[in-house]
Amino acid sequence: MHKLLPLALPLLLAACSPALIGRAGEASSPSAPLAAGQTWRVEAMGRLLGSSVTIALPQVVNARPGIYSNLGLAELNAAQQGRGDAKAAVALNTTGSALLFYWNDGGTDYECRVADPEPGGQTFRGTLVSNDTRLGTCTASWS
Repeated sequence: MHKLLPLALPLLLAACSPALIGRAGEASSPSAPLAAGQTWRVEAMGRLLGSSVTIALPQVVNARPGIYSNLGLAELNAAQQGRGDAKAAVALNTTGSALLFYWNDGGTDYECRVADPEPGGQTFRGTLVSNDTRLGTCTASWS
């Protein structure tokens, strides 16, 4: 019986390897923590204001090299430039190591900037900005 163990060990390891490879591939996704199917909720808190936005992420788009978003390049540029009619956006800048959220609430354009987001994280804290002025803090989480 002990002679069969050396023969069975390679088969056992081979059976486990696809699961290990799959988990490793998911963890190393270049767009992490962004993933298709998520819904992000951003809460903004400042001295005189409060704002929130919900952003659906039906797919992750590689808008340009190193930038992943819920929007294509033209729509993402519109959100970043603060056009009031632009869609709310989430963007991961892998080269600048930042997770960014853009939205308009009541005619005011907001940006939530999260520095160095943890790829496996679910809740992130950042800086709330409008017109290049720091207004307070923000929290973003996904479900």
